[in-house]
Amino acid sequence: MKYLVVLGCSHAVGTGLDIAIGHDSEGRKKSHKDYDGNEIRIENRWSKLLSDKLNLEEINLGRDGGSNWQIYINVMSWILNNQEKLNETLFVISWTYADRNYLALEGDFYGAHDKLIYSCRANNTVTFIPKDLTKFNNENFPKWDDIWNEGIIKNSLLYMTGLTSFLSNQNLKYLHFHSDFLLGNFVFYKEPVNKLSEYIAKYIDLFDTKNYIIDEIYMHYCREDIITPPKYSIKEGHIGPEGQKSWAEFLYKELQDRKIIGDI
Repeated sequence: MKYLVVLGCSHAVGTGLDIAIGHDSEGRKKSHKDYDGNEIRIENRWSKLLSDKLNLEEINLGRDGGSNWQIYINVMSWILNNQEKLNETLFVISWTYADRNYLALEGDFYGAHDKLIYSCRANNTVTFIPKDLTKFNNENFPKWDDIWNEGIIKNSLLYMTGLTSFLSNQNLKYLHFHSDFLLGNFVFYKEPVNKLSEYIAKYIDLFDTKNYIIDEIYMHYCREDIITPPKYSIKEGHIGPEGQKSWAEFLYKELQDRKIIGDI
């Protein structure tokens, strides 16, 4: 293998590491001669640490605030444009929140003959949300369980099963997990609310479980989790630098134990 392709949201791109490493315990920016927040994120995120351990080139396609729709589109686009690399590639996918906006569109959009939607100024975006998810609002919050279940079935599950079925059918090497088992941003909840795994478990037969980590273990490495205390005091909802190392080690072991990769 030559390449490690990683998909996900902010949990995949190293968000928060520049704060954790580049600031002191009071949140003040340290004086780094060559301080570069993005460089700090790239060098210390779990995907880079894992790629180094596997001796593979890291290709991180994650996006801050990304959705599962975007994860699906980004990895399939990469596959279609890099078919000569597929047999040399390991895919690691970090699924994100199911209730996120699914796609931010930018530019002009056309029908068969005419312009349908256009941006009135540069960088103006149109956010598209599938009809099934438009029910997510404060008015129907008491009925959240039913709405959440419906959203998972009709939307996120569609992209998850579609992508992983494709990867399995093509005999490609991949591992996927969730960085979002709690409802919404877990930092704002004292206790878990509506665990995603309770719903996903109903459809586990649609997945190749050899390649699927279906539990909340990722959250054990995050800032607000009491099981693995963070090594820094910035109030940040992502994995800290020590947690990034631990998570990379965990994924490396899982890849071997599940026989997705051989001994390195």
